[in-house]
Amino acid sequence: MILPNFELHISFRKRPEEAGKFFSVTPDTYMLCFERLRGKPGLPFVYFISYFNPQIPMTVEEDMTSPLYEILEKKYGIFVKTSKEMVFAREADAEMAAKLGIKEGDPVLVRKRFVLDRNNIIKND
Repeated sequence: MILPNFELHISFRKRPEEAGKFFSVTPDTYMLCFERLRGKPGLPFVYFISYFNPQIPMTVEEDMTSPLYEILEKKYGIFVKTSKEMVFAREADAEMAAKLGIKEGDPVLVRKRFVLDRNNIIKND
């Protein structure tokens, strides 16, 4: 079951350090960022922040009515094969607490995922 997006914000942001290292881009690089709040009606419970390799020609006008991996395959010819993940607990900061409707400091699970294509990269030609 695909959960609906309650919020979707797409923008270009200066790359965070971890994403910059993963994609081997310079500190002044701007990367496409998706922020999504998903869940069931009346119960948002997942807040995603995704950064994309600048070589993928996605834009802030991207139509996100289809699943992300489907868009990457059909529109950009990128076939996701592997993801490397870390899961850990932390306290919700003010922004995350507001998004999820919880108190600042409440425990949340954080998942960091690095996604790779068939060639163990995402769009580094």
